[in-house]
Amino acid sequence: MNFLSLEITNRKILNVALATFGIFPLLPYQIKGLPVAFILFVGVYALIKGSGKHKIDSGFYVLISLFTISLLSIVYTGSFNIPWGKIETSISLYLIPLAFLLIKRIDKLAKFERRTFCVTFIASTFILSLISIFYYLKQGLFSDSELKVNSFRQAITELPLIGDHPIYISIYLGIAFLLGIEFFKHFNNTGKLFLGMSSTLIVFHLLLLSSKGIVLAVLITTIFYIFKAIEKRSLRLSLTAVIVILFLTALYLFPNLERRFREIGRKTTYTELRLQNSSSIRLAVYKCGIQMAMENPILGYGWGEGNKALKECYKSKSEELFTREPNAHNQYLGYLLDGGLPALFTLVFFIFFFLRSAFIRNDLIMFSLILFYTIILATENILVRQSGLILFIFIFAFFYYSTEQISNHNYHLKH
Repeated sequence: MNFLSLEITNRKILNVALATFGIFPLLPYQIKGLPVAFILFVGVYALIKGSGKHKIDSGFYVLISLFTISLLSIVYTGSFNIPWGKIETSISLYLIPLAFLLIKRIDKLAKFERRTFCVTFIASTFILSLISIFYYLKQGLFSDSELKVNSFRQAITELPLIGDHPIYISIYLGIAFLLGIEFFKHFNNTGKLFLGMSSTLIVFHLLLLSSKGIVLAVLITTIFYIFKAIEKRSLRLSLTAVIVILFLTALYLFPNLERRFREIGRKTTYTELRLQNSSSIRLAVYKCGIQMAMENPILGYGWGEGNKALKECYKSKSEELFTREPNAHNQYLGYLLDGGLPALFTLVFFIFFFLRSAFIRNDLIMFSLILFYTIILATENILVRQSGLILFIFIFAFFYYSTEQISNHNYHLKH
């Protein structure tokens, strides 16, 4: 095999691995780890075939820091309770960065483009939305009464094979929409038509699922993207106004979305625990989380022990909360409970490091996706299930290690 054919083979292998992450939204929960195994295989292949002698860069250490600090918290908190289930779930936080580090050993293999993953991810999320809409139709959910309650959120968990929690489905939808904005100007007319259709359906599906935190994250990140991508001030303001108007219109057209946002403005949300009010429940969880964190703020309780501390607080608050055992619904608070200030600092530094990296590289889409996740982490514990953490660490590692020429992008961050 000559050098050129070897290079083509290497690139094909990597593109297939990246495509498996692209179809992540369509993978059944039982095989969400398949892309991790595939990219790790490519990493081992690069280790065997590669001749490069790349040093381990600081980014790799930061990428594995979340897994590392969780392991260390078992020791420095004195819990010494090894949560094997959490280790098994979270091992991707280490394996995916390791795979990309190994891939760098083959110079030609390392110079991959982002298009394969991004286009595949948009297409698979579009297909997921199509399947879901047909399922909702079959279930008869598009009626006035069903639109006012959480029927779609429940239905997506029951969708055969590919159903999942509405939070994770909403994250897929949000990422696909942001990627669609980035790639719109890079496509021909046919591609733009596809992106326009897919983005419309993706946003429609996102609004049906009515995950407040994700909707707000998409809204804020989109406005941020517009202000950074478009130089003409009048156009930026006009587009922002259109987006805000469309959002307010959506509150009127999607009763469940309006109801869930209206909860935030109700006085009773903050004065009493109302089990039919998701915001009220979340506030009660936050109060318990802060209370228990303040009892052991420096070192925390140990990996996985934070939820046990929360449960003790729930016992005195509500039998329903004690039975449900909700997590902290805030990844920053969750890390503070499990690993104290060292874990919280690690998570904050993790976010800051990659935001700074994206800013220095003028990489607007990378910055926007990290901003999107930064907001979500304040409303959800997404690093407790494979559906959340695999895509999370892949996005950070992929955009950090991809060597696509940032200068070829139409849109950049402006210093």
